[in-house]
Amino acid sequence: MKHLLLLVALCCGCHSVASLRDELTAPRLPFEVTIDGNQAFDDASLVRAIAFELSEYDQEGRSRAAADDAAFALEVTYRSRGYREAQVDYAVESQGGLHFTIQEGPRTIIDEENLRIEGVRAFSRDEVLAFFNGPRLGLLGRGALLYIEERVRSVPSALLREYGFRGYLDAKVAPVEEHFPGDGTRAELSLSVQEGPRYSVGRILFEGDTSDLNEEFLRNVRSQFQGSPESPRTFTPHLPFELRGQLREHLRGLGYPEPRVEVLSKRTEDAHVDLRVTIAPGPRVTLGEIRFEGNDITRPGFLASRLLVHPGQRYDERALSESLRRLYRTGLFQSVDSRLESEESAHSEQPDSAVRDLVIHVEEAPTREYFIEPGYGSYELFRLRAGVREKNIFGSGRRLSAEGTIAVRALRGSLTLTDPWLWGSDLTGDLPLEFDERRNPSFASRSLGVGAFVTHTWAAEARVTTTVGYQFRRSEVFDVEVIDSDVLAALDNLDLSTLKLSHTFDALDNVLMPTRGTAARASLEWGDRSVGSDLDFLRGELSLRHYRHLGGDELVLATALRAGVIIPRGDAQEIPLQERFFNGGENTVRAFFQDDLGPEDAEGNPIGGEGRMILNLELQRRLGRSWELALFADAGSVTARAADWLDLGALRVGYGVGLRHRLPIGPIRLDLGWNPDPHGDEDSLVLHLAMGIAF
Repeated sequence: MKHLLLLVALCCGCHSVASLRDELTAPRLPFEVTIDGNQAFDDASLVRAIAFELSEYDQEGRSRAAADDAAFALEVTYRSRGYREAQVDYAVESQGGLHFTIQEGPRTIIDEENLRIEGVRAFSRDEVLAFFNGPRLGLLGRGALLYIEERVRSVPSALLREYGFRGYLDAKVAPVEEHFPGDGTRAELSLSVQEGPRYSVGRILFEGDTSDLNEEFLRNVRSQFQGSPESPRTFTPHLPFELRGQLREHLRGLGYPEPRVEVLSKRTEDAHVDLRVTIAPGPRVTLGEIRFEGNDITRPGFLASRLLVHPGQRYDERALSESLRRLYRTGLFQSVDSRLESEESAHSEQPDSAVRDLVIHVEEAPTREYFIEPGYGSYELFRLRAGVREKNIFGSGRRLSAEGTIAVRALRGSLTLTDPWLWGSDLTGDLPLEFDERRNPSFASRSLGVGAFVTHTWAAEARVTTTVGYQFRRSEVFDVEVIDSDVLAALDNLDLSTLKLSHTFDALDNVLMPTRGTAARASLEWGDRSVGSDLDFLRGELSLRHYRHLGGDELVLATALRAGVIIPRGDAQEIPLQERFFNGGENTVRAFFQDDLGPEDAEGNPIGGEGRMILNLELQRRLGRSWELALFADAGSVTARAADWLDLGALRVGYGVGLRHRLPIGPIRLDLGWNPDPHGDEDSLVLHLAMGIAF
């Protein structure tokens, strides 16, 4: 029954399915509510619409005044949905129950085609009609426009305000004339306007102390706010405030922290507005001592290192504002503000200059974070990730994080020291210590590594970064089930000493569940005996992801390309098993089990290769707030030799359908993949259950 009512409401132009769904379930009340005369809406939706007033009625001892409010709210509900003549009476029954009697009257729509608009030249007809726009009838709310009295009567003031923004300072908009012929189901409206002239900026006269405002600056200000003779700037009510703000900002940048700027406007008979600007900059300030307050943990030296202002410098509002932003962006403080000590404490008594101390007050945020995250993967099975992060170790602004992951088939841990402002710059330095042990389908591997990396952020908004660094890693392999002779000949425990370079671009709208944007990453790793590596190799990897909406927010197309190649160099002929690429699984080509796509030995054990390609295409459809349906197509390959990694003939494809449940920590995924061309003992259907996005 609920689904039928939702469909009917949708066809009737309900504002949103979600809002009506909430209305379909009436709140539970300790008294009885009955309604007569309602034909357009059922009892439950009306009770839901006035739930707040009914709650107040109960809390206020079921007074008649509260009952009046509930009846009025019900009347407003009707009128906001086009029933302009709706009237609601009520009676308080025994035991405090309420009985409402409704006279709905006709539902009225606006006759848009015959809406008369007179005297309007500054706006198109469609622009004027937009002021009347509101709830509509019909499928998806695209039908006739409902008459809402409050909205219609607010049109003149809204239109008059817009006239002011366009420079028509003398405009007059008469109240909307309304006529309801016949049975009252149609509203004929008429709007009349007297626009008057459009005003532009006339002369700008500067008075007061303008000695520090050179002629070039004043000329630029006049040009910006007056425009040109061919294209004069339109005068709008906010323009004097814009001019005042720009002058105050400029004077603060010249060392005047408390300038007074007054802008008076005067209309002229030729439709101009002259501006008279009076300037009193006050004393020029030089910074004395810079002190910090509220930093119980953070060292003053770290705070000072983030500032762009220093003792003895002339006061500069722009530099100070950027300094406060730099402190706030550290993430160590809940608030950051500043003040200049009063003039009484100034070190200079000269009337036109002063030395004043700067006090910067910070409110420190909690710096330690503990986390624990359960997870599941179709191959690693149950896993638990936990750790601790300290964002301000020893008050230095440096960060220390320790975390570990335990899974049925994997064990990982890391300890990382991060300096977000390496050497006092905006470079980020990382010293990671990492451990990783994993049982793969055909072998087990273990690695322990330590590194040093420096990252430069090019654009914080799009998260564009470049990272360079060095890593030493001990790579071990054990419990090998592979019988291939070439692979066995290359088996070895390795000490890998490598230089790394990576570049990332991340403009996704959400890290855990992206629905819009692009992300890309390219990396290069070089290992050589000259830097202490047991294996000479070159590894390159590329990842591209893109998400876009199709025809609304409910449908998302996700695409991805991932590729990698590792090339043996020097005396190396084969890449050891634990350093090779593998394919297939919950996050690659989902029509295959873990590592099952690619070269195998005679017994079907995956042996990996030097080249890998993964292509993903997924269409995601939202189902309510927390569920999502997906259709996907994956393709991928693993080639034995790096020279063949672009061989499209080696690509294997898979198709499938998935169901996701969205959680704050990411989605739970159930993906069913279909292999249309299974080889050997490969399964044609593969089911994956995992947490997190697929790619």
